[in-house]
Amino acid sequence: AYTDELIGRLLRSLYRRGQLNNTVVVVCSDHGEMMGEEGLFRHEVGFGETLVRVPLVIWAPDYIAPGRVDEGVVELRDVTHSLTGVAEADGPAAGAREPHVLFADGEIDPERVALSEWVRSDVPHISANSDYRALMEEKDRTARLLRHRDWQFIEYEDGEQVLERMPPAAPADAEDYERRLEWFGDRMAETVSNLQPASGTGSTEEMPAEVAGRLRQLGYF
Repeated sequence: AYTDELIGRLLRSLYRRGQLNNTVVVVCSDHGEMMGEEGLFRHEVGFGETLVRVPLVIWAPDYIAPGRVDEGVVELRDVTHSLTGVAEADGPAAGAREPHVLFADGEIDPERVALSEWVRSDVPHISANSDYRALMEEKDRTARLLRHRDWQFIEYEDGEQVLERMPPAAPADAEDYERRLEWFGDRMAETVSNLQPASGTGSTEEMPAEVAGRLRQLGYF
C-alpha cells in the first residue's frame, strides 16, 4: 500500500503538469525477497522464484495498450535497452539482442530466456541458528540461471546442471528431459558468449577503498 501510494503520487504529479501521456513510467525491482520459501529469508543466497521473478509494470501509452499482460520472460537489462531505444539516446541499446523488446508489437517470444547470475559471497553467513547457517552455506553456490516461461535451468560453477519445470509439475519423461537439458545447455553457452563487457575501466581505484572492499566481499568484483 505504501509503494502504491508513492507511485500514485508520482502519476498525479505528472498528470497535473500535463506530462503523463508523454512519459514512460516503469515499476520494477532488482530482486525479490524470500519469506520462508525453501526455508530461507531475505535475499542472501540462491535463485528462489521469489528472488528472480520480480514485478514489471509499464505505463507507456504510445507503445503499450492499457491492460496488456504478457507472460513472456525479460531481463532488467531489457528495461534499459528499451528505454534508451525509444528515446533514441546513446546507451546500451546499441548492439542489444532486442533493443525495443518491451515496446514491440505482439507478444514476447515464448521461447525467450532470461539470464541471472549468483556469485558466492566471501561474507560469512551469520545466524544464531546453526541449522539455518548450514542451509545458507548449502544454497550459496556460484551459478548461472536461465529462466524460460515454463522451465528453469541452473548451471553451477562445478558443472552440475539442474532443470526444473516452473511452476513445479510432474517431471518430463527421460527422453524429453535430456533433449531439453541439451537445449538449455546450448542456450546458456550462447547467452553467456553474447554478453557485452561493461563500459568503463572497472578499476577499483575509482572508488574509496572501503567501498571497493565491501563490494569485493559481496562478489561484485
